[in-house]
Amino acid sequence: MSDEFGFPALIGATFAVSFILYGLMVFVRDLRADWPATRADLLQPWKLVTLTGGEAWLIHGALSYRFADWDVGVSMLMAGITYLAAPWCARAVFYRRWKVVAGVMVMCWLAVDGSYTLWHTAMEHETMRAANFPASAALFWLCGFIWLPRGGLRDIIARRAPLL
Repeated sequence: MSDEFGFPALIGATFAVSFILYGLMVFVRDLRADWPATRADLLQPWKLVTLTGGEAWLIHGALSYRFADWDVGVSMLMAGITYLAAPWCARAVFYRRWKVVAGVMVMCWLAVDGSYTLWHTAMEHETMRAANFPASAALFWLCGFIWLPRGGLRDIIARRAPLL
């Protein structure tokens, strides 16, 4: 090969793409196995209210702060992926479901950095990945553990009441 990276880079890229595809497959297969419960959980009013509040906060920040890499589109994209993936990832970690760790890694990367990079590459915007990654990762896991409990707010409070 005559390019500047050569064969090792091709092997690395092939491995990365294969791992991402495998992780996506694990995520989709796991969601499909329990889709009715997952769908009902994603449509819980308290979760939709917190998602809407978070997106409003992100959109306000995108319009107010005018950072080169913070716009409404990437805020909506990252929030949507986080809403779908973060509770699943948090459950996998919380319940030690090590068989799905590849899916957790890929979905966390996709929500935190992958979608950010793809969006800004497509829009030809400047990126600040080193500054974005820690903040986005913290928000991803925070949202995941907030949205971790299944069910309505009354059900969650009723399950926790005996513990108090």
